[in-house]
Amino acid sequence: MKLIQDEAQYERARGALITMAAELDDPLSSMTDQEREKKNLIYDRTAESVREYRRSEMVVVYPGLKQVYEQLGYPYRDFSLTPEVISAPSDNREADSKADTKKAPERATESQQTKKSAEVNLSAWLED
Repeated sequence: MKLIQDEAQYERARGALITMAAELDDPLSSMTDQEREKKNLIYDRTAESVREYRRSEMVVVYPGLKQVYEQLGYPYRDFSLTPEVISAPSDNREADSKADTKKAPERATESQQTKKSAEVNLSAWLED
C-alpha cells in the first residue's frame, strides 16, 4: 500500500476515490469483471490509505486517540515525531513575549474600530 505523505496527496487520493466510486457504480460502463475487480481492489487500498492518513492527523491533534486506535487495532502513523511538528526552543523568550504583548492591544483596537464602523453602516440606511 502506498502511504500518503502530505496534504496534497491526501486530497488527490480523496478525489480519486470519488472518481473510482462513480466508475464502479455506473451500471452502463463497459468494464469487464476483471477490470471491475482490479479497480475495486485499488479503491479499497486507497480508501484504507486515506483513513490511515486521517487517523494519523487526528493523533497529532488528540494524542489520547493513540490508545483508542491501538485498542481497536486501527493502523496509524505517529506524525508528532516528524521534524516539521517539533519546533526548536526559542533563545529570545523574553523578547518574544514582549513583542506578543505589544501586538495584542493593536488587535483589540482594530476590532473596536470595526464594530464602530459596522454600527454606523447599519444605521445609515434609516436616514435616507
